[in-house]
Amino acid sequence: MGYGRIKKAKRPSSGEWIQKIMNSFSHLYCCFNANTENYRNGICVIRTPEGEPIDVELAEFLCNAYLEKNKVSTSPDEEYSATHTEDYFNIVLEDCDEMDENYETINQTSLNNMDTILNHPIFYGSKSINDLKQCIQAIEPIEV
Repeated sequence: MGYGRIKKAKRPSSGEWIQKIMNSFSHLYCCFNANTENYRNGICVIRTPEGEPIDVELAEFLCNAYLEKNKVSTSPDEEYSATHTEDYFNIVLEDCDEMDENYETINQTSLNNMDTILNHPIFYGSKSINDLKQCIQAIEPIEV
């Protein structure tokens, strides 16, 4: 399976647990580096203060971002194809159940999932948190 289109929840998530998660995300940092095969936009999320701090608005988006699951297949003659499934899921919150009870310790899988979202083609060319927030404005809403 690969990932396709990206959407965001119409209504921000609410509740004490999600507020704790968003608070923990706002203690992370975004680095904007050269594009690579793994980081197509050159964006990575880290714990150490070596980049721009993730603010509350970006943390909220990360908690409300949904990626489409694509069905990827290869034909007998090695031709690759991806099919949109219309099946969206939140890869960031999916692994938050592995965080500690106060939602303070963010695991590497959650960081990698944030990287996946921020390296989506919609964020291509972003070199700052403000650039990311401009791109977020263009993302279509999804009913969850």
